[in-house]
Amino acid sequence: MEKLIETDLGKFCIRRFRENDEKKVLELWKLTFDQEVNQALWRWKYFDNPYPQALLLCESEKGDILALYGGIPFKASRYGKPVVIVHLMDIMSHPDFRGKGLFARTGKAFFEFFCTKNSAEILYGFPGKFHFELGKRILGYAPLESRVTYLRGETGVLASKKRRPYLRIKKIENPGEPFDRLWEKCSVDYPYAVVRQSEFLRWRFCRHPEKKYEIFCLKGMFSKEIEGYAVLHLKEGTAIFVDMLFPKSEKKTAVFFSKIAHMLRSRGVLHIETWLPGGHFLKTAAMAAGFEEHDEPLGIISTIKTFDHSPDTRWIDHNLFYTMADSDLF
Repeated sequence: MEKLIETDLGKFCIRRFRENDEKKVLELWKLTFDQEVNQALWRWKYFDNPYPQALLLCESEKGDILALYGGIPFKASRYGKPVVIVHLMDIMSHPDFRGKGLFARTGKAFFEFFCTKNSAEILYGFPGKFHFELGKRILGYAPLESRVTYLRGETGVLASKKRRPYLRIKKIENPGEPFDRLWEKCSVDYPYAVVRQSEFLRWRFCRHPEKKYEIFCLKGMFSKEIEGYAVLHLKEGTAIFVDMLFPKSEKKTAVFFSKIAHMLRSRGVLHIETWLPGGHFLKTAAMAAGFEEHDEPLGIISTIKTFDHSPDTRWIDHNLFYTMADSDLF
C-alpha cells in the first residue's frame, strides 16, 4: 500500500503507517490540534484494539509527515453478516500544507486502499461543522438525515417511574460470555451496527488508559443471562451514557433507566445525558422513560462516506446504530 505523487511542491509518498512513524505523527498531532496527545491513548486506540490497523499518511521527500487519514475498522454486522465499517478519527494535516491538495489525495488513497468491495463498506464519524463541510467538498462526505440526538434526563424524574422487583441492575467489572449471548439475542434488532460483544467492551471501557467507566447490566433475580446493559462515564456530577444495548422492549429499557437513575441519585448524580441516532427505537424508549431531547451541545454531525459497494444510503440512515462508544469523544 504505497502511492507516489508529484505536485508543484515536490514529490510525496502516501503509505501505511509504520511503527517508527509514531514520534513524528504525535508531533503532527500537536501542530494540528495545538495540544499534546497521551502516547498510551494513541497506542490503545490503534494498536491495542481487537481490529486491524487503518492509518494512511503522506510523507515528504525529507521524511516529514504532512497528513494522516485513518480510523478504526470495526467488526460490524449487517443483517447478521460480518462486515467492516470504519470510524474516522484523528484526521490531520500540517498547518503549512493546508489547501495544497495533500490531505485530499491522502483521503482518496485511503478509499482506494481500505474501502474496496472486500474491505470496509462505509466510513462514518462525528465531525464538527467546519470539518464536515471540508470533507463534503473534497471527499464526498454526506450527513445522515436522521441526525444525532442529544437526550438529557433528571435522575429524580427517571427514578420516579415504576420499577419491577424481579429485575435488578448489577455492576460488571469484566464483561464475559453473557454479553456475547446478549448480542446474539439482540442483534436482530440492530440490522447495522458495530458488534457489541465482550471483546469490544473490554477494550473500549476496561482498558482505556485515561477514562473510568462503569458497566451496569439488567438481569433477573435468579438468572445468569442479562437483559441489557449501559456504560456510564461520570463527568462533573453528570452521568453520560456512553454506550447501551437493549432489545426492542420499552418496558425493559424503562426499568433499567428507572433503577439506574435511583442508584445514581443516591450517589448525588442529578442528571443523565446520552447521544443516540435520531430515528432509533432506543431514543423513543428513553423519551418514554423520562428523557427529553435538547439541542446537541457539541456541534457534531453524524456523517457517512459511501462507495459503489455500500448499502443504500437511505437504508443506512434508517438502520445504522451508533453511540458515543463508536467515537473517542467520551
